Amino acid sequence: MKNIKINEHQIAIVFKNNEINKILTKGSYWFFFGENVKVFNVYEQITNFKEALLDNEILKPYIDVLEVADNELVIVYERNNFKQVLSPGVYVFWKGRHKYTFQKINISNYEIQDVEKHLLEKPEFNLYVRNYRIESYEKGMLFLDGKYIKTLEP
Repeated sequence: MKNIKINEHQIAIVFKNNEINKILTKGSYWFFFGENVKVFNVYEQITNFKEALLDNEILKPYIDVLEVADNELVIVYERNNFKQVLSPGVYVFWKGRHKYTFQKINISNYEIQDVEKHLLEKPEFNLYVRNYRIESYEKGMLFLDGKYIKTLEP
């Protein structure tokens, strides 16, 4: 037998025969041999997960699964403050402790709507968005794949 202490900021998944047996929160627990315990920090995003775990009925109430399509980006806010940009893929966050909110952005169009300008200027967006400043005395021309789209005003 072994004893494991789960702290306030942790959550544990107990595996038995390579299947999720139960989820544990704060406390001290004793385990028999043959039971595997994996401890997570609830303030961090879950990485290195197996796709099969996402559909587990025991785990579902404890996680938020976010799927980002190929034509989308997602802005993650933590307690209403910008935290990161997620590119296409599947992401898993713990529910409860942190107040995460997510804003999906469609990037299949050349104009991004419903996103504050100061967010688009953050370095995290440099891989996905091109920003150009047009001064009050200038006009810009928008070309997409070498084809003229429209004239841009300041």
